[in-house]
Amino acid sequence: MQREDWTQLFGSKRRLGSQARAHSRLALAFLAQGRGAEARGEADQAMALVRDSEDIQAIADATLADARVRAAAGDLDGSRSALRGLLRRTATPARTTEYEARLALVDLDKASHAAGWQATAGELLANASREHFSLYAERARALLE
Repeated sequence: MQREDWTQLFGSKRRLGSQARAHSRLALAFLAQGRGAEARGEADQAMALVRDSEDIQAIADATLADARVRAAAGDLDGSRSALRGLLRRTATPARTTEYEARLALVDLDKASHAAGWQATAGELLANASREHFSLYAERARALLE
């Protein structure tokens, strides 16, 4: 499916969250194909759509895509800042989104050899295990291996 097909599918002005999710997925797809400039454009569009949104899942999708695109382009500080902002925003209303953001942050810190990433991953593993989020605990354990 081409970009135009996706944006037509989610083209209703009432469906900004769906549009943002489509742009987020396109950003990640372009990133996987090594098409950084196109990924950046899609991530920017997703972020613009969620700027004033209350749709936490759309915000999370856009922010996670934006952070991954930033990290791939070498903007590790921008990526960390975006992920930490997402953590602050999702700390209470969306635990699974919080865990996704925390895992992405640990993955970024591990890849960039940031000091203390193992301790952060260990804390994430302990929290996820204690709260019975076994999928997130397993993903944190895998990062530590």
